[in-house]
Amino acid sequence: MSFLPHTPPDPPETIDEPGVMHIGGPRGKRVWHFIRWMMVFAVVAGLMTGLFVRFGATTLWATGLVLFMLGYMALMSRWAGK
Repeated sequence: MSFLPHTPPDPPETIDEPGVMHIGGPRGKRVWHFIRWMMVFAVVAGLMTGLFVRFGATTLWATGLVLFMLGYMALMSRWAGK
């Protein structure tokens, strides 16, 4: 670092070591990741509900069961990730 007046600051040091993982990223990337995750979640819920209805359950019962199962799995994965 230079202490002379009117000199630009040194550029920040970057970590370019192999095996280093950077956490975070641009906000737009996280938003699209969340949107893709929710789309996959909705498709899986729809497929499971369709299968339950196809094999003899009422639509209301199948929807309730799928919401319970996916909600429970999301909650447990959230707790396990902390």
